[in-house]
Amino acid sequence: MILSGDRGKVKSVLRKPEVLFTLAFTAFTVVILFLSFRLGFGSMKSPGAGFFPAFVGLFGLTLGIFLLIHYFTSKRASEMDEVTLKKSGLKRFIGMIVTFCAWLIFMPWLGFIIVTFFATFGFAKIMGLEGWWRPILLALGGSVFIYLLFDVWFYADLPRGILG
Repeated sequence: MILSGDRGKVKSVLRKPEVLFTLAFTAFTVVILFLSFRLGFGSMKSPGAGFFPAFVGLFGLTLGIFLLIHYFTSKRASEMDEVTLKKSGLKRFIGMIVTFCAWLIFMPWLGFIIVTFFATFGFAKIMGLEGWWRPILLALGGSVFIYLLFDVWFYADLPRGILG
């Protein structure tokens, strides 16, 4: 039974942008899980097309549920101020979207490794990682790890671009 005070808290929490985003994200992961199981999960020795998306969807669903529980049970949730994007926050947000879109657009031509390196470097600089060596090492390590994980171990055919 929801008390009238609790009902007001639920309504105020549901109006917050981060809660709405988390609800949409959680619903999206449910769709990913449903579609990945329709593709076929396969087995650990012979993974099907839905193997990796199922794990990503399960991770996202778990994360979304934990975040929603936190929003509704936290005392701070009822006291959250409206989220206002300051100029620097808005620039970061737009920078992340532009970087992600560029990653998607240039991958077929330049290949996975090159574009992922530059995108990871761009994300690191946008998020404020200082210096040059740390973002370069992060981008190099991330690109190589993801390449090894998907191309070498999972035999996924990643876009080769100019390297292919």
